Amino acid sequence: QQAAEKHVEVLEDLRRLSSPALVKVYTVALLGPVKMSGTRWVNTNGVAFCYVMERVIPLDSSEVKLAIRLLNKLIDTPKEEKKTIFVVKRTFKRDGEDETIVDRVIDLHKRMKADRVLHRDINMGALMKRVDGSYVLVDIESAGQEK
Repeated sequence: QQAAEKHVEVLEDLRRLSSPALVKVYTVALLGPVKMSGTRWVNTNGVAFCYVMERVIPLDSSEVKLAIRLLNKLIDTPKEEKKTIFVVKRTFKRDGEDETIVDRVIDLHKRMKADRVLHRDINMGALMKRVDGSYVLVDIESAGQEK
């Protein structure tokens, strides 16, 4: 129960942060004790929680791979940001990739920096796009705010 309550507390903090880099969370709640047994992979008991978030759209596999690679590079090497962007834009143009991916990643990265959003696991399931096409982090359990 304590772990679930702590998790809900973290989600509530992120909901209150209301960063445009993160998916909008409308509500968070504890559901109560659950028993999950009888399946091959899950055999545990605990306290379930839920959250309701804005509607987002998955990226296709090639777009998400390119976007994640660039976003992780920008996060991992902040001092080389200008060089990274320059090289990636040239590479995308040369390879015939959608250059707007670079712009959307740069925009997301700026939003993350502005709100000091940290994300511990930017992977294929963590990045989606809003209806307007802007990228957003959806795996908010792995997010936090830099102190």
